[in-house]
Amino acid sequence: MKILIDDFVQYSNAPEFLKSPALADVGAAVSLEIDFGTPRTFDCVGVGNTSATFITIDGEGVNLDPVAKNRNGLYLLTQPHTAQIITIDVPSPSLIGRIAIGKYRELGLGRSREPGRYSTNTPNLTVSGQVVAGHGGISGRRIDVDVRYKIDRDIFADFDTSHDTQGARGYPFFLLWSEKELNRFPYTRLYGRTDTEYLMQSSVNFFKYSKRFSFREAF
Repeated sequence: MKILIDDFVQYSNAPEFLKSPALADVGAAVSLEIDFGTPRTFDCVGVGNTSATFITIDGEGVNLDPVAKNRNGLYLLTQPHTAQIITIDVPSPSLIGRIAIGKYRELGLGRSREPGRYSTNTPNLTVSGQVVAGHGGISGRRIDVDVRYKIDRDIFADFDTSHDTQGARGYPFFLLWSEKELNRFPYTRLYGRTDTEYLMQSSVNFFKYSKRFSFREAF
């Protein structure tokens, strides 16, 4: 499983709608120049809530998933880029909810994989069995995965560096499942939130940590 943990856009001068974790905050990014403040190396882009099927990041074109429900998620660039100032192009008249840029990390998964659905609706059941539907709730995809001794120093550092600005604030992650994993997953990409507190476990005498993640689709 590939994941973008530390989003460099959060440290940039990008408009707030591109930084906002809520994909409902949309705006136009027809041709936008953003400054990271310092040169950074990145190899992936997270895209959320856009009708575009093609965007350009630092001169490289990225084809987005044609299936709308799978469009939100992580996309890999063909090669790493290093720059302080980059240009983002989104074809007009498309709007976009969020763009995240950074270095993806590979989390090897244990055998336990639990895809499914979740809902925040709270229906009431009467004694006779009548259902009084809840209102204002949402329903989305979820998946629980078990990462066993695959969190190394670089991955741990990403969680640590980004925690105060992103993880502790509940920012969702951009996810992508690799080709070898797709025969065991019902979808390719996900924009999912998880716990705001990270407790890593290890019982070996070298720097390899484990964690169980429960990702719930965000919107």
